[in-house]
Amino acid sequence: MTWRVCACDIKFPNKSYNKMGGGGMTRRGSQVTLYSEDGVSLFEGNRQVFVPTAMYKGSKVAVKAIADKVELNRTLLLELKRLKDIHHDHLARFYGACLDPPMPCVLVEYCPKGSLQDILENDQFKLDSMFRYSLMHDIIKGMCYLHSSEVRSHGDLKSSNCVVDSRFVLKITDFGIHRLREVCREEEDSHAYWRRKLWTAPELLRMGQEAPLDGTQKGDVFSFAIIVHEIVTREGPWSGISDPDMSPYGKSL
Repeated sequence: MTWRVCACDIKFPNKSYNKMGGGGMTRRGSQVTLYSEDGVSLFEGNRQVFVPTAMYKGSKVAVKAIADKVELNRTLLLELKRLKDIHHDHLARFYGACLDPPMPCVLVEYCPKGSLQDILENDQFKLDSMFRYSLMHDIIKGMCYLHSSEVRSHGDLKSSNCVVDSRFVLKITDFGIHRLREVCREEEDSHAYWRRKLWTAPELLRMGQEAPLDGTQKGDVFSFAIIVHEIVTREGPWSGISDPDMSPYGKSL
């Protein structure tokens, strides 16, 4: 199983992290926070979090926590193999998964510029029309490849799941690992849970918990449209919508 990662091969910059969960890492729902500057910045819900980084066989990786207890069934094994086999310029590389206690995690490509949401909310970044077009085009190329692959769909496409590397190339992340992180989903009555749904297509929202974990291709297209709105306006999803019947912030949610 080429996707399996041994805990001893994950080297955190701080020795306490090499104990896999000691010291600076805490779980919050499906997120991990790190009390250190050595991490990649992402937004989850309405707060900024830092995904810890480590070295794995000479490569710097982002470390994301998964459920404590993972049952390796045939479906999950096939999913992990598909992720390991995917290679594309605009999809963050999946290095593998560590299922060993005390902190099971997945390792993905580290992109030092943080998420697209970080960039859009940082006034120090000047976005001309060419750069905005480039960001959108990178998402299109990555999603076209993902839709044509065995993964088929993303299911959680949003600006915080689009990360930017040192060359300002945008890469899509967090695809295909829904079953690994299923147990860590937020409660339905939490603010973070509903904020995550701002990028979700209406037909999937109506399905509630019956919606497929990996979403649909049409749902991904809807999510992409919300991201385009964010890139063009540099404002959050659904900003500028005053009619409560049309906005997810309205009474219907």
